[in-house]
Amino acid sequence: MTPRLLQLPLTDALPNVPTAGVVLLLDTDPARGAALDGRLGRFGLRLIHVDSRSAPRPLQRPVDVAIVELGADRFDALARAYDQLLVDQATEVLFCAERDGPEVAIARGLGIDRIVPCDDLGDWLADAAPHLVKCARASRTLLEAERHIPPIPRFDSPSSTLPLATAEQRFREAYLRRLLVPGATREAVARAAGVPYRTLCQMLRKLGIDFPARRRGRRTGSA
Repeated sequence: MTPRLLQLPLTDALPNVPTAGVVLLLDTDPARGAALDGRLGRFGLRLIHVDSRSAPRPLQRPVDVAIVELGADRFDALARAYDQLLVDQATEVLFCAERDGPEVAIARGLGIDRIVPCDDLGDWLADAAPHLVKCARASRTLLEAERHIPPIPRFDSPSSTLPLATAEQRFREAYLRRLLVPGATREAVARAAGVPYRTLCQMLRKLGIDFPARRRGRRTGSA
């Protein structure tokens, strides 16, 4: 799934996406778009190639995969990626960049690691694009399901805050029950809890926990 640049709010309705997978390429190299178009077409995927220098912002159409070139104006590339996520939160967003470009180090410093070298983009995308489209479609299904989950009913109790003594007792009981596994002895539980054996026995009595003692040289019974 695409790591979101920011936590985006859920919109009221999901965008209408064509049946065939759609890949958006925002860059400045016409030859790259032409090469990708043929390779993606083999999988029934449609490529939309837009010159990032003249494309309107945002591009008001949902896509499955968006590939944005990290050029000299890297902040414009980040803004375009964010704009696309506002249009369609399920879009799988990636970046491409030249290997020797300083923008790669800067982008990684901002926590962005989905960056593909431009000269490897065609080969990599030929294998990855169908699966990225599936990820985007699955994300839309998840978002749609989340929108239809009704609010969780609230408890009618006047206060959900327990008194400190009650909270401590419940925590102590839950903690001890986790240690009282089948086959354990009171001595072993006392060592694990870091309390003396006699203290453990007193705690079990106060909490009403029935856990027979099996100390060495004694028969099973209560302490």
